[in-house]
Amino acid sequence: SLTGLTGLKKLDLASAAITDAGLAHLKDLKNLEKLELYQCKSITDAALEVVKGLPALKHVNLGDTKVTPKGIEGLRAARPKLNVN
Repeated sequence: SLTGLTGLKKLDLASAAITDAGLAHLKDLKNLEKLELYQCKSITDAALEVVKGLPALKHVNLGDTKVTPKGIEGLRAARPKLNVN
């Protein structure tokens, strides 16, 4: 549970066995600025709705995930100031 971690600013989940459904638990991390999802092989475009909803997010690493170029394009369109790798 992430209850009580709402002030978290950085979260490194690189290579974690997290799914789109698991990522949904991050939706209340309104102060999160940096999210590392590099090599999270089960993350797809569906997870981007959660990413879009993180208001303080400045950087997200989606390298070596199942997120498609079209998904990244949609994320950049929705959040133009977000640094997406």
